[in-house]
Amino acid sequence: MRSETPKKFDKQHKADLEIARIRTISSALFLLNVKNEHFSLLRLVFTWHNSGKTPIIHQYPKHMWKNYFKIAGRTLKSSPIYTLISIGGLVLGMSCSLLIGLWVVNESSYDDFFPDQERIYKVYINGVFNENVVTDSYAPAPLAEALKSDVPQVEYATKIANWGPRLLLRDDQTSIRETGFFASDDFFNVFSVIPVMGIPSKALQSGDQVILTRSSAEKLFDDKQALGETISMETQDGTLKSFMVGAVIEDLPPNSSLQFDWVVNFKEIEQPWMLNWGNTSYQTFLKVAPNTSMEAMEAASKEIYPTYSAFKNNYPVFQPLADVHLFGLFENGVSTGGRITLVRNLGLIGLLILFVSCINFVSLVTARASARSKEIGIRKVIGADKRTLFAQFGSESVLIATVSLLITLATVSHVLPFFNSFLGVQLRLNWNSFSFWGLLLGIWTLSLLMSAIYPSAVLARLPVFHAIKGHIRPGVSGVYFRKSLIIFQFCISALFITGILVVYSQQEYVRTKSLGLDRENILYVPLEGDLYHNLETYRQEVLKSPAVESASVSTFLPVNMQAYSGDLTWPGKNSDLQTRVSLTWVGYDFVKTMGIQLKAGREFSPSSVGDSTSYIVNQAALDMMEFEGDPIGSEITFLNGPGQIIGVMENFHLKSMHSAISPLILILDPYNTSYLLVRSVEGKLAQAIEDLGRVSKGINPKHPFNYHFLDTEYENLYRSEQMMGRLILVFGIISIFISCLGLLGLVAFTASRRVKEIGIRKVLGASAAEIVTLLSKSYLMLILLGWLIALPLSWLILSSWLDNFAYKVDLSWKYFALAGVLTFAISILTVSVQAAKAAMVNPVRSLRSE
Repeated sequence: MRSETPKKFDKQHKADLEIARIRTISSALFLLNVKNEHFSLLRLVFTWHNSGKTPIIHQYPKHMWKNYFKIAGRTLKSSPIYTLISIGGLVLGMSCSLLIGLWVVNESSYDDFFPDQERIYKVYINGVFNENVVTDSYAPAPLAEALKSDVPQVEYATKIANWGPRLLLRDDQTSIRETGFFASDDFFNVFSVIPVMGIPSKALQSGDQVILTRSSAEKLFDDKQALGETISMETQDGTLKSFMVGAVIEDLPPNSSLQFDWVVNFKEIEQPWMLNWGNTSYQTFLKVAPNTSMEAMEAASKEIYPTYSAFKNNYPVFQPLADVHLFGLFENGVSTGGRITLVRNLGLIGLLILFVSCINFVSLVTARASARSKEIGIRKVIGADKRTLFAQFGSESVLIATVSLLITLATVSHVLPFFNSFLGVQLRLNWNSFSFWGLLLGIWTLSLLMSAIYPSAVLARLPVFHAIKGHIRPGVSGVYFRKSLIIFQFCISALFITGILVVYSQQEYVRTKSLGLDRENILYVPLEGDLYHNLETYRQEVLKSPAVESASVSTFLPVNMQAYSGDLTWPGKNSDLQTRVSLTWVGYDFVKTMGIQLKAGREFSPSSVGDSTSYIVNQAALDMMEFEGDPIGSEITFLNGPGQIIGVMENFHLKSMHSAISPLILILDPYNTSYLLVRSVEGKLAQAIEDLGRVSKGINPKHPFNYHFLDTEYENLYRSEQMMGRLILVFGIISIFISCLGLLGLVAFTASRRVKEIGIRKVLGASAAEIVTLLSKSYLMLILLGWLIALPLSWLILSSWLDNFAYKVDLSWKYFALAGVLTFAISILTVSVQAAKAAMVNPVRSLRSE
C-alpha cells in the first residue's frame, strides 16, 4: 500500500498539469480571437486515461481515425460550394477515366477467352517487293497443310475463307443472312469453343454438316432443337445446297477477332486453282506445342516456300493471337503497331482528364490553407506533430476519393448505355472481372495519391504562430505550386481544343474531298440467288424505273477495292520491276454509273465484241507503265491475257485516304461480280428503292431484299477516326469545364480573402473594371503560359496523327491561334463572372467591422 500512494500522487499531479495546460492554451486562444468552434478540438484531441498513458494524439487509437473522418465530414458540410466543386470535379474526371478505361480494358482483352491462347498464332507472309519487305495478312491455301507436316512445333493448322454473308434457309418462310467461315478440319482444334449441342470438331470433319452459333440456331428454329435438322445454304454460284446441323456452339463474345455465325468445311469451296501459292486469300492459324520458341518455329518454316512454290524469297512469320487485334500494322516485315495507337491515345486522354480533376482538387485545398490555419495551429499547440496532421488530412482525402468513386460508379452505370450507343461498342460494368476491380482500384489509388500527398504535406508543415494568427506566407501556402498546376490544367485544355479543331477539320476534309467519283445517290445490292443467274435481265428491269439513272455491276465496291495482282506486263517493262495493281471485274456502264471521268478512250460496250479481252486503266497505272504518246490501243497482258487499253480514267480513291491512289485495271466480266450498283435520279431516291425492291423480289422471291448506300460504306472506312473525334470532343469539353470549375473556385476564394482590400480600393475610387482586372490578370498570364507550352506539344501530337493519312489538311497556324483565342475567351468569361461579383459588393459591408 505504501508503494501505491506515490504512483497515485504522480498520476494526479500529471492530470493537474494537463488541465492547467489546457486552460492556459484556451486563454491564449481566446486572446488570439480564435472562434468558439475550435475549442471542440481540445475535447476531440485530448482524452485522459487514469492509467497514466501519454496523450491520445500520440497513440493513433482506432477511435482517433473515427474522429478524423468525423471532422472531415463536418469540414465538407461547412463549405458546400468548395465541396461541390472538389467532389464534382473528381467525379467528372473519374467518370471519364472509368469509361475510357473500360474501353481500353475491352480492347486489350481480345481473344483472351480462348483456352491455350498463348499457343495460338496467326500466320503472315513476308515477301520482297521492289527491294522492300512487305507483309501480307492472308496466306495461300496449301500453307496450312505444309506447316503442319514440315514444322514439328505445329500441332494443328487451319485455313479460313471469309467470303461474306450467306443466305441460310430453313424453309420458304424462315431465312437469315449471316456471316460465316469455310474452315479446314483443325479449326475447332485450334479455337476451342463452348458446345451447346453436338461435337463441333466432329461435325466439321464430316464435310456435309454446318455448325451454327446459338443466336443463328434460335433465329432459324426458335425454341426447337436445331441438332440434326436440315437447312439450305447459298453457294458461290448462287444455288442452294442442303446441310445438316451437326453442332450448335455458344456465340463468340464481342472481344473476339473472329466473328462468325456458322462454319462449313473448307472442302465445300475448294477448287484446283486454290492450290496456287500466289493466291493469298485465306487466313491461317496454328496451335503449337507448349513452350514453343517462336524463333525456332520461324527457322523451321524458312524452307516452306522454296520447297513448295516458285516464290523463293517469301517466308511465313507468326504473330501471337493476343497481338492480332492491336498490332496488325507491319513495316519492313515487322509488327510496328496498329490499333494499339488508338488505344494508347485514348488511354492518355483518360489519364489527362484524371490529372486535370486532381489538379483542380489540389489547387482548391492548398488555396484554402489559410482558412484552416487556426485549426492546424491549435492542433500543433496541444501536441500534434506533422505525422498526425498528415494522417488527418490524408483521411479527408481518402473520404473524398471514396465518396467520389461511389458517385462515379452510379454515374457511369447510367451513362454507359448512351456511351455504348455513341461509340458503337458493347461495354459493361463487369463486377466479376479482376480487370474491372483492378481498373477501379487504379483510378481510386491514382486519384488519392495525386490529390492527397501534396495538400496534406502543405497543411501539416504550417508554422504554429502564423497558423494561429492566420498569416500564411505565399511560399508556404503553395502559391507557386498552384500556379504551375493552373498552367498544366490549361495546357491540357489548349491541347484538347487544338485536337478538336484539327480532328474535325480532317474529318470534314475526308467527308467533302472529291474522290474522283460521285458516291451520292448510289445504292448497291448483293447479287444472290436468282439475281446472280439473271444478272443482265435484272439490270435491264431496274433501268426501266424512271427513278434510276444508270446501273452496273462490280466485284468490289468502288470505295474499298481489296484485290491485287502482280501479273501485269507490257512491252518494254523492266524485268526487275515488280507490280502490285488493284483490279475489279465490272459490267457495262460502270464508269458512267460511278461518275468517273474518262481522260481518253471509252468504257466497255455491248456492241464491241473484243471488249472481253480489253482493259480500262487509271492514270496511276498509265504513269507506272510510262507509255509515251496516246495509250489507247496499246497492248498489255493481264489476267484475261493479252489485250488493248480502250480507256483511261482519271484517278479516284479506291480505298480510304490513309492510302495513296494505286494503279487500277478494270476487267469486263459481269458474271464474276458481286454487287449491283444503281444511281438514282436526283430527288427520287425513295422511288428508286421501292422500284428496286419490287424488281428484286420478282426475280428472287426466296431471298430478302437487302440494299445499302455507298456513302455509308465510305464513312465506315473511318470508324476509328470518328470514334476518336467523338471522344476528343466530349472529353475535351469536360476537361475544359473541370479546369474552369477549379478556376472559378480559386477566384472566388481569392476574392473572399481580399474582401477588405477590395472594399478599401473601392472607397479610394477604384472602379469595378479595375477590381475585375486586379483579380483576373494574374490568372490570365498563367493561362497564356499554358497555351504557349501547349503549342509545340499539340503540333507534335497532331502532325504524328495526320501522318497516318496520305491525304490530309495542312497543320496551319490558324488552328493554334483559334485554340488560344477560345481558351482565353472561356477563361476570361469564367474569371470575370466571379471577379465582377466580388467587385460589385458594397464596401460598407466589407469594412463595417473596421
